[in-house]
Amino acid sequence: MKSFGLTAVMICLTLALQAQKPSQQDNDLMREIVTRFGSMKTFAYESEINAVFPTGETDKLRTRLYMDKAGGRFFYKTDNQLSLLTPKWAFQVNHNTQTVGVFRVKAYNARNKNMPPLTALFKDNPAAAMIDTLLLRTASIRSVKNEKEITTLTLGFPEDSYVRDIVIVYNRRTAMPVTVRIRTFMADHRYPAADGKLKGTSYDVVCRNYTSSVPETVFDTQPYFTLKDGKVILKDFTKYKLTTIL
Repeated sequence: MKSFGLTAVMICLTLALQAQKPSQQDNDLMREIVTRFGSMKTFAYESEINAVFPTGETDKLRTRLYMDKAGGRFFYKTDNQLSLLTPKWAFQVNHNTQTVGVFRVKAYNARNKNMPPLTALFKDNPAAAMIDTLLLRTASIRSVKNEKEITTLTLGFPEDSYVRDIVIVYNRRTAMPVTVRIRTFMADHRYPAADGKLKGTSYDVVCRNYTSSVPETVFDTQPYFTLKDGKVILKDFTKYKLTTIL
């Protein structure tokens, strides 16, 4: 889906954290959410992305992400691909191209010195950078609703922003998001407007089932491959084309 999967992951981690000139109470709550997102080291969530393209075609993508920043481990899965990163190994599967990549992290980074190391995923903080620049300046709080320990924040954006709105449902007791919903629209001027409305691509992204409990088995490479005599032996996806860097 137009490589939107990982983009949606970052949206769910970043776009839910902005406000412009809120009340002090709302500002304090927003800071709490920002701090919580920024300090999350081990977490998981699911997302569903529904897309509508200028041609009227639609697409859907479901993802599952697990992150262990302290341990340098990451797992990401969709219907079309799978990515697993540990301090030692990077494992990637693309079902569309029927390819598998198995890379020893140290060897991969040595071969690709002009590219950011794979471990940059755990060191960089794109969420903080996004909050401190564009998003803090553009979003506005449309409404805040509190019901018991649940707070629902609705954020709006200027008309020229590709982000239409964001709704965050946040549990103050657990200090975790419940759901994050983001709607975006990117105009495509190659298509003529209909009834005075621009055509483009719209995405409706819903992230849910946030948890700080991540099973160790998620980051295990053993179900996928093993090494024998210095060669990678696949245990799954055995008919796919294999690329290795050892």
